[in-house]
Amino acid sequence: MSKAVRLSFSLFAFVLMVASAGCAHKPAYNDIDVNKNSRNQNQNGEAQAGASSQAAAEAPQSSAPQPATAPDSAKVTMPSFLVNGSIKDLPSFPRSSRTNLQIGPVQGANVMTLSLHTSEPMEKVQVFYTQAIKENQWTVSDKLLDPEVSEWTLTKGETDSAKVQARKDPRTGGIDILIVRAEKIAAQSK
Repeated sequence: MSKAVRLSFSLFAFVLMVASAGCAHKPAYNDIDVNKNSRNQNQNGEAQAGASSQAAAEAPQSSAPQPATAPDSAKVTMPSFLVNGSIKDLPSFPRSSRTNLQIGPVQGANVMTLSLHTSEPMEKVQVFYTQAIKENQWTVSDKLLDPEVSEWTLTKGETDSAKVQARKDPRTGGIDILIVRAEKIAAQSK
């Protein structure tokens, strides 16, 4: 039995040595030189560094690094529905706090996503958004009113769409409100 224990211990020690030898150098963030502008210059290992400097010497050199620019068609314009960080035709729920805000182009549309949180009951949120949707002349294409979740899918004309979702947070008992508002970006003539 002691021979079996000795053999097991020797095998374990051998596997441990092989594993540690194979992992002699792992790349880490502190190995990256942020002042270098080429991906090849930040690679690990002497052989790779020699090959990349040889390739860099053969490549034509430019006088200065060129900044990345977006094509004219991808220029970002602020959405027309954005007023002071709010959506003018889908107001924020009173007595709510903003938890997130994102603005940007998505698939040919200017999109704004606004996240809110309130401690008011779901019934008040439902009444407020039903009235706001009606006052701002939205067309409701789909609606769900429930004690736990309320959703309105909205359209206005050919270019505007929105979705309002209110969901009860089971941890806090409050209501999380998500408003997604989009308008199609007009095609620019060339």
